[in-house]
Amino acid sequence: MQYLLKYKSIKTDLLLSLVMFFILLGFNSFAQESSKINPDGYNKFYYKSGKLASEGTMRAGKPDGYWKNYHKTGGLKSEGNRKNYLLDSVWKFYDEQEKLSLEITYKAGKKNGFRYTYQGEETTKEYFENDLKQNYSYVLYANGKVKIKTPFIDGLEIGKAIEYDSSGNIIQLIIYKKGYVVERERINRYDTKNMPHGKWKWFFDDEEILQSEGSFNHGLKNGYFKEYDRDGNLLSAKKFVNGEEIEKAEELVKLDIRRDYYPNGKPKVVATSTKMVFPKGFAENTILMEKLYGLMFSEKEKLLKKALLPMPVKKKEIGKSIIRMPNSRPLDIIEMTTNKANGNTIIQMDNWNKLENL
Repeated sequence: MQYLLKYKSIKTDLLLSLVMFFILLGFNSFAQESSKINPDGYNKFYYKSGKLASEGTMRAGKPDGYWKNYHKTGGLKSEGNRKNYLLDSVWKFYDEQEKLSLEITYKAGKKNGFRYTYQGEETTKEYFENDLKQNYSYVLYANGKVKIKTPFIDGLEIGKAIEYDSSGNIIQLIIYKKGYVVERERINRYDTKNMPHGKWKWFFDDEEILQSEGSFNHGLKNGYFKEYDRDGNLLSAKKFVNGEEIEKAEELVKLDIRRDYYPNGKPKVVATSTKMVFPKGFAENTILMEKLYGLMFSEKEKLLKKALLPMPVKKKEIGKSIIRMPNSRPLDIIEMTTNKANGNTIIQMDNWNKLENL
């Protein structure tokens, strides 16, 4: 999909460049066959067949103002305005059946604003600033709903793209880095009997923060189902096997979901605490740390990673530590202990939301 979209975009830009080139070239070639050209007024140019090729105003011998160009069959090919000889405002392009195929907004000769490409039942909507794609680009279904939205920064895909089904449900997450796909995850899919199957994820309204996740086996819950708050803290975790919940699953014992309440019974604090075991000397093994922490999403965890990476594990550093955020607020209270038998380091931390058995 990535290379297909890139190919379509490159092909569209190339065709536009050729169209503009031949429009300008056409003025010269037609001028040689025409005895009357008004260098400062309205002009019409014709094909050798006698059919109208283009029409518009010229200033100082160059096209300026509103122009229309036609296919050899006579149908409208393109139309748009020039301001001070440069492409300006919305230009429209048509196929030989006179069906609108492309709309581009220009300012001072550069793409500025939206470009719409109409291909079959799908529409591509892209936003440009000075010829570079910025913000989100969209592929739309025939009903106008979003099929794919992809973030761009200075012409390159960067960040999380989302694919939807025709009903608006998220079905794929694609992570881009500098224009290349680095991760792809198919989610929220159904089997041939229209039963949920595989990995499912639900998000808060902004579609950026994960709200809950779990897996299905042909309609039956199978595996871990987790629920998070907006800060990424784990609120609940359950394990299912073929639709049946496993009470007190062994791997969930190390996960402690704590709740503190006000006197009236309203929840005051919901937080998690869990243990992770790292091999001896883990802090000096950058590759291992990247592998472990690369799965984490919240800003809090990124700060924690940054704080732990340069910290070698030594006996004098075993104990309780406080990692502070830039505003000096405590980020996490971390207690480090060492397994004397194998030298592994055990980290106990508050507000930790990882459930995986690392």
